[in-house]
Amino acid sequence: MIRTILRVAHRERFTIIDNRILENSSLSWAARGVFSYLLSRPDDWRVIVKDIQRRGDLGRDGIYALLRELRHAGYVHFKRLREPGGVMSKGLYLITEEPHAIHPAWPEEVQPDLAQPHLVKPQA
Repeated sequence: MIRTILRVAHRERFTIIDNRILENSSLSWAARGVFSYLLSRPDDWRVIVKDIQRRGDLGRDGIYALLRELRHAGYVHFKRLREPGGVMSKGLYLITEEPHAIHPAWPEEVQPDLAQPHLVKPQA
């Protein structure tokens, strides 16, 4: 048999990726490439769109479109964070190898307070 794919011995700087992700035809080639790049980052690495932009040939909107595609497929999750005073802050992406899997350390959802507001001057 003739070998058509030649591999090197991996001692450092390699990533193991589940082939089902790479063979998922519902994802575009670009989304699979970005996802592979994200899986190659360290576990504590934060997704920064500008960093992904610098490493590829897509603009900001293109990267956001690919992240959205991966979100719809269940591989990427996004959580908007709040400051201690309740002010909306930056967002945090969670990358999972299995679709729709959420890590137990992922920040909890905070349910909004649905109580009726107290009006200072109800007649006004």
